[in-house]
Amino acid sequence: MKNSLILVLAAAGLVAVAPAQTFVNGPYVTHVGAYATCGSPNPGDGSSLENVAPLVMGTFGYTGSITGFRLADDFTVPNGQTWTINSFKVFGYQTGSTLTSSFNDARYRLWCGEPGNGGTVVVDFLATNQLVNTQFTNCFRATAGTIGNCTTGNTRPIMDITMNGNGLILTAGTYWLEYALAGTVASGPFCVPITVLGQGTTGNAVQISVATGAVTRISQGVAPFLQGIPFEVSYTAAAGPAPERETNDAAASVDFRKQRRIVAAARHFLARLGAEPACRFDVLTLDGAGAEPAWIRGAFEAA
Repeated sequence: MKNSLILVLAAAGLVAVAPAQTFVNGPYVTHVGAYATCGSPNPGDGSSLENVAPLVMGTFGYTGSITGFRLADDFTVPNGQTWTINSFKVFGYQTGSTLTSSFNDARYRLWCGEPGNGGTVVVDFLATNQLVNTQFTNCFRATAGTIGNCTTGNTRPIMDITMNGNGLILTAGTYWLEYALAGTVASGPFCVPITVLGQGTTGNAVQISVATGAVTRISQGVAPFLQGIPFEVSYTAAAGPAPERETNDAAASVDFRKQRRIVAAARHFLARLGAEPACRFDVLTLDGAGAEPAWIRGAFEAA
């Protein structure tokens, strides 16, 4: 009887789901294959700091650290959509590191609206490490004169750093991802800006002081040019708004710990099928006597 109950509960919330999509907030690679002639251990692409006229840029990357300054940039969930967040990916380096990533900590919080300009915090994970994975991007940050140089242009290998999306559900609107990194090398951590050859202004990212909370636009070059920060958001989109979690006690009770237990039970069941199919986790809620049940489709993702 107990086995049958587990089977019904697991199967009831599992249906086909749309594949994950990725929002990309700007490029940083400017020279594809610039290091191809270097061979191992320095193959790959280049991200050029245009430190020559007419732009005269002077900043390889911006501090994005747990103890000094955090970085933030924005993205928009389109009208009529709801995003379930699978992960956030940012890009950073520590000068002089090897091609094995030195990053061991990554944290973030999410704002609705701009930090320091009327925005409010939606969720805060700055107190706990959210790092899921980190690896070399196959790209180096270097000056215009050393890009592709196998000995002087390879001291800033860029790493991607993936953070847990925690199954966050975002309705339509503009959000700001504020994040902070740490690693085992003394330098930085630094985060490369959005980089497009010949283009000065690339965005509107800000740097936030950990000590004072002061918010400052990041910029460089002769203008100076406002800069954006590259990052990626992996999400699953659904039509229509998500239910109001603030006023739905039953939905709010399905927290991260409960989600992990449900996912574990589902995987135990699905393991019997041989190949794990695409799945969606739905939640059916009932708040109090006489209340209408609410069916929340795609309530969370398997982390």
